[in-house]
Order: sequence, then structure tokens, then C-alpha cells
Amino acid sequence: MNPEGKVALVTGGSSGIGRATASALAEAGASVVIADVDDNGGNDTVALIEGSGGKAAFVHTDVTNRQDLERMVAFAEETFGGLDILHNNAGVNTGLPRFPDAPPERWEQTFAVNLWAVTAGTQAAVPAMRRRGGGVIVNTASIAGIIRYEPDPIYGATKHGVVGLTRALAFLKEEANVRVNCVCP
Repeated sequence: MNPEGKVALVTGGSSGIGRATASALAEAGASVVIADVDDNGGNDTVALIEGSGGKAAFVHTDVTNRQDLERMVAFAEETFGGLDILHNNAGVNTGLPRFPDAPPERWEQTFAVNLWAVTAGTQAAVPAMRRRGGGVIVNTASIAGIIRYEPDPIYGATKHGVVGLTRALAFLKEEANVRVNCVCP
């Protein structure tokens, strides 16, 4: 899909891969919604895009909260008129100590951000994309999602889940004209 004239939404867009993706989409002509819990970083990404002549807006979003995910999609529709591209990018690692010694709250958060949020974010976005006649969803997985990743087994498991979910959603292309891919940095 050519991003020119499209509306894109990037979770985790306040820094790193998310900021780079948001900037690239805006440079290619998309209007971009930055969704993140980091208000300062999200607003900095918007300022960066607008400073380069692009269109962007920020919405505070906790991707582990279903209402926030639904609100970010509604924000994209209200602010820019629809949703064509979703980049499910927000992600965390479990850190040290690694599983099984990691506290349950840390690895539960890794599952929530890295896998549950991708699933729920996709579910929230597809109806908006259907209203536009289709769209594109890109999920950030990881090389850890296709290899044995012993440094952080929970992170690896979540990224394997993202790869599997992405593959399993291939039917959306035929049913809703929504193409789903993932990247594995």
C-alpha cells in the first residue's frame, strides 16, 4: 500500500522503531497517530513529524487496556477521517532475572504488551479498516520469534506468538481486504 494520503496508527511510537516508522510513514505522505504511554516522547515524535512538514497527532494509550485501544482507533478516525495502516509496535522485555526467577508481574506484563495488545489492537482496528475498504497491519515481532531465545524466554514466547498470530490472520486479506504482516528485527 502506498502510504500517501492514508491514515496510519503506530503503537509505541514515542521512540525507537515506532518513531522511525511514524516518521517514514509521514514522509511518505501518511497522516500518523502516535499511540503510547510516554506522553513526552509521543509529543516529541509529533513535533518531529510536523517540523518536517508532515501531519501527526498523539493519543495517550496503554496498549494493555482494551478501552484505550478502542479509543486510539476512534481518535484516528475522528482526527484524520479513518484508519488504513496499523503498526502494532509497542513492546517490552522481561529483563533480569530471567524466567522462572522473574517476578510474575514482569512476565505477565511482557505477555500483555507483546502479545495480548497485538491481538486486541488488531481486533479494534479491523472494523475501522473495513469502513475504509481495507488496510494493512504490521506487527513488530523479533528474530526471537523464530529462534530459540534463551536470554528472555518469555519475550521469545510472546514474539513466537506474534509470528503465529500474523500467519493465522492471512484470511483477513480475503475477508476484509486487510493484509497482515510482521517484521522480525
